[in-house]
Amino acid sequence: MQLSMWTYPWDIQDLGLETVERDIVQRAGLNMISLATSYHAGRFLQPRSPRRKAYFPEDGTIYFKPSAARWADLAIQPKVADVISEGGDVLGQLVRRREQGGPGVSCWTVCLHNTRLGMLHPEAVTRNARAARAARARGLRRSQLLQSLSLASRRARLCPGAGCGHLARLQTGQDRTRKPFLHGICP
Repeated sequence: MQLSMWTYPWDIQDLGLETVERDIVQRAGLNMISLATSYHAGRFLQPRSPRRKAYFPEDGTIYFKPSAARWADLAIQPKVADVISEGGDVLGQLVRRREQGGPGVSCWTVCLHNTRLGMLHPEAVTRNARAARAARARGLRRSQLLQSLSLASRRARLCPGAGCGHLARLQTGQDRTRKPFLHGICP
């Protein structure tokens, strides 16, 4: 059985991979780390971080280093978060640790809540019945987003049998109904 904890790459960078792995495996009794690989802006309190008390992630960025060739022909391009460019590819480190006997790795993503991409690509956002654009790219049109997501999901090769991009359901407004939904948990 896969027992996992969701975490953010900046937490792993602040606390150290060894500390996080030890806490997840030994203290929590889990066997997998689920890493955010795409996220929106927010405000996160960091009570355990030795580096900062709060973190404000960049809006609409990804938290791994993708292969540029996979995205070469697409209008919508991912932006690697500065925390990854400056602090290293946490997903790559986790996968290497897994291959050496460390905990499993899965990824979760927030795909349709992206103001940065909506502002850069207004032609790709959904519109309401009065043709008004969505304020955020929560409404990136499914056809354009699916092409980008299918490329992102190729990162799944890092997680045999599961992996990044295995989206249980694309977030297309289900959160507004207050029904439970999954952002992107790998089975």
